[in-house]
Amino acid sequence: MIAISSFIRYQLPYITLTVLVLGFIIRVQKWFRGKKEGKTDLKLYKPIKYVVKDLFLNLFLFKNVFKKRRMVWFWILIFHFSAAAVLFGHLRGFNVWSADWFLFLGEGNVEFMVEELPVYIGGLFAFSIFALLLRRVISSDVRSISWLNDYLSIFIIIAAIFTGMMMRFTLSIHQPLVIEFIPGILVLSIEKTPMDIWMDLHFLFTQIFFMYIPFSKLIHIISGALTSAFYSLNISLLEGARLEFEKGRRG
Repeated sequence: MIAISSFIRYQLPYITLTVLVLGFIIRVQKWFRGKKEGKTDLKLYKPIKYVVKDLFLNLFLFKNVFKKRRMVWFWILIFHFSAAAVLFGHLRGFNVWSADWFLFLGEGNVEFMVEELPVYIGGLFAFSIFALLLRRVISSDVRSISWLNDYLSIFIIIAAIFTGMMMRFTLSIHQPLVIEFIPGILVLSIEKTPMDIWMDLHFLFTQIFFMYIPFSKLIHIISGALTSAFYSLNISLLEGARLEFEKGRRG
């Protein structure tokens, strides 16, 4: 067990980083190879500020989903916002931000933010992923376009959530712990030491998640901004082309 734990904490991070970077490079190369060459003389119909507005609404508030399916939009919004909150919370362990930044809110509120709020956010995150999984299972339309890798992605996320929650609920000792996954680059510092089994499983599933990103639909975590930007620009270009066409017919 010690050897496995050591591998997960000190060797696997290098493999994870390598697979993530190389996988992303391969994915980018595929995008460029599939890109069609050609120039367009279409003009933007909307000013750039409206294109940026559309980008924001599509990227952060999922405007297109909202227009079509309100209930699905609600759970997608909850899922993504709770996932972002979980990620933000984890960054404190890597010294990206400090709870001291929020001391102006009062020590009681800061304690709630770092001790209790993560439990509620994690629960909400878990509930939302189960809701989306249930929809994928019971909806024939969604089930018909679901592949094994879709369910695998969900399983990895659920496993990471579950082991993360168990880390919080099964503390071993109330003493700080520092783990240098990649010395000087990826260093974890936490105030309380969880049980080794749950900590190692959480590290394992989290790293599997990151390695799997470039080879699955999870790539939208990275490509979502570009996709939304291109969509907003294309809508503006197409609208401009339509107006130019109608203007030519009237002229």
